[in-house]
Amino acid sequence: MDLEYKRWQIKQQEDGDVASKKPFPRVPRVKLIALSDQLGLRLRNVERRFERKWLALIMSGGGRTPSSGRRK
Repeated sequence: MDLEYKRWQIKQQEDGDVASKKPFPRVPRVKLIALSDQLGLRLRNVERRFERKWLALIMSGGGRTPSSGRRK
């Protein structure tokens, strides 16, 4: 997720136009489901871990705040 965040930051800097900047996207639920199945972990645990990481990245990177609240 750190790598994806760095790629997203570079893309935002390259775009340059402030109006077109988008918030850092969340990981799609289908990908979380696939990961939890692959690792043999409960989906809820995987979702929580990714949610914490997403929030940490958002809060530490540029001061943007989450725009859509918690995902279900």
